[in-house]
Amino acid sequence: MNLKNIAHTVAGVVCFGTVDQDKVIAELLGVVPSKLVLGKTTPQDACLLIWALGRARCKDCSSVISQLLDAISSDVGSARPGMLVDIVCGLGELEYVGADKFLHLAIPELLKGSPTLSVNQAVELIVGLAMLKHKNAEVVDLLDILRPTIQINMYQLDSAARENLTQALNALEYNPGDRFWSEILKAGDRKSQ
Repeated sequence: MNLKNIAHTVAGVVCFGTVDQDKVIAELLGVVPSKLVLGKTTPQDACLLIWALGRARCKDCSSVISQLLDAISSDVGSARPGMLVDIVCGLGELEYVGADKFLHLAIPELLKGSPTLSVNQAVELIVGLAMLKHKNAEVVDLLDILRPTIQINMYQLDSAARENLTQALNALEYNPGDRFWSEILKAGDRKSQ
């Protein structure tokens, strides 16, 4: 079973559920280290597996995540922006501590690819960054670029996505000061009181 098949199997287990889900995932992950080849492990395979592990809130998978991120570190530029969003989301769900090196490589690519992201992907990305507690100047630049996409397409977001966005922006301490964003943040303040 190659890495792609492992990723698809874990994703299937997570999406459709199975008895002893944690045990099945642990057995599959035991095979992963032998399948990782530097320079040959694609971001696509790593993306699906990290996303699925995030959805499963997998415990004890940090060493596999670390190896996956190392294996794709030289190839982050070939990943589609949507894949990078999925990786950030998976890492965020896991509250993965060692994400900074990957984010340092991924955020410049996300800056370039941000026009291709949907409003929902933009919100997922912001939420993922907030869960990772990743705050720096690069993130502010990224949020500045994502603002118009979110502002124009806000009507597409359901109430849960809006609430998640508000909480994430507050966690990232991002408030550019214009009226639109102030209203979003105020709505979050009112809800939390």
